[in-house]
Amino acid sequence: MTNTQPGPDSARTPAEFVTSMRQLRQWTNLSYRALERRAQVFGASLPRATLAGVLNRQDLPREELLAVFVRACGGDAATVETWTLARKRLAVDLEGLAASGTGPDR
Repeated sequence: MTNTQPGPDSARTPAEFVTSMRQLRQWTNLSYRALERRAQVFGASLPRATLAGVLNRQDLPREELLAVFVRACGGDAATVETWTLARKRLAVDLEGLAASGTGPDR
């Protein structure tokens, strides 16, 4: 495990983004249950079953869930913004691919 907090900036696909999320959870060394409890402390909901599902898929999570997850992992407002902006960048890229007819479903 490295001392540097994993981030989303190198992710070029939704699958890579989710891999970065998994790396962040591993870096914090927190269980799904612990993340759920940490989210509750600041008045948010992060059901462990939902989080497990998100981290085992290959598509982008909802922005709200991502923000709660990053915050539960100890991220401050700037860190949450970094993750949500990276998510938005990927979402826009995917929309552009779909609109051009060159997306993964084509």
